[in-house]
Amino acid sequence: MTAKRSVQPSTVGGRYLTTRQGLRVYEVSGGQVRDRLATDFTMGGHRRVYPFIPQGEVWIERGLGKRDREALILHETTEVAAMRRGCSYPKAHRLATQREYRFRHKPATKTRRRKR
Repeated sequence: MTAKRSVQPSTVGGRYLTTRQGLRVYEVSGGQVRDRLATDFTMGGHRRVYPFIPQGEVWIERGLGKRDREALILHETTEVAAMRRGCSYPKAHRLATQREYRFRHKPATKTRRRKR
């Protein structure tokens, strides 16, 4: 079952992290979200998928490493942007997954050595 009304992130242990692409990003307790609002909440989401998340917000699950957190923020914000442009959720999810994949698999940048 999924809650229909929006709730404040603080009700599920939410903490503001950053703003990306005009969306406020909060880190929340995934366990509390699943226990109280939606049993299928996994890693993150936004209002266009989970109606309990307030408009203009993205929630991600607490406890992710820095790189995973960045990849998930990129995924969720890309998905919202695509849906705002009129893409269906399946298409937006596919685009976001491709972008996340490129982020996760880009070659490591080499550090230039200074001449002495």
